[in-house]
Amino acid sequence: MAQGTLVTDLIDSGTLLIRQLRLGGFPIAAAWWVKPIEDPLEGNQGWQFFLASSLMDQLGPADAYQKLHDILKNVSFDSVLARIPLGKIKILGETNPITQGVFKIIDQLHGVGPIRVWHRRLGEMRAEEIFIYALNLPSPWQRVILKNPVEVNEPSLKQSEALNQIMASGNPPVLAGWPKSFIPPGTEVNALVLGDGTDPNPFMEIQTLDGKRRGIACKSDTEPVQGPPASGCS
Repeated sequence: MAQGTLVTDLIDSGTLLIRQLRLGGFPIAAAWWVKPIEDPLEGNQGWQFFLASSLMDQLGPADAYQKLHDILKNVSFDSVLARIPLGKIKILGETNPITQGVFKIIDQLHGVGPIRVWHRRLGEMRAEEIFIYALNLPSPWQRVILKNPVEVNEPSLKQSEALNQIMASGNPPVLAGWPKSFIPPGTEVNALVLGDGTDPNPFMEIQTLDGKRRGIACKSDTEPVQGPPASGCS
């Protein structure tokens, strides 16, 4: 477990953990990493992974943690649990003061994620740094699951600004020569329909829950997190 700066592997592992739990029917209202300020009595606690779930409010801690354990023991998840030990995963109710502090940060920053803030108090916890996942971007963004791999690019800051302007026009950008990677099928992402809404199978801007990777997909390459699959290609 990294003790200093939150590393990419931990962010990616958290994204996968969120995905596996949601597939198992575990409701998650918010998810975040916290590095508490060092306590003279407890020492350096390192990074901790928090989940806010209505199960904690409805069932209590024993049943909520049992549900989490039951889901994780039925999936091939050893490599992720090696980086996020069960002892580092904390489940809180949606009414918990720490959770309410996270909701307040999300509201203050208009829900656009991922969110990274420093030196904040969450309930009785004093946090040196907080990383909040972008689970639900504001409407008209929606959460979908990829049916096919989506090619993404890793542009420079200047290229990212240009990408934002192109996407705002509703046209798929041409990104020849930029470094390429892929978001694999089955990944839960945030998506925004591009265009004027008249196309039955429009392009969609795709953004991973950690906000790091973006790309363009056809709507038919996605399906809603809940509900029937998207319609076929026009």
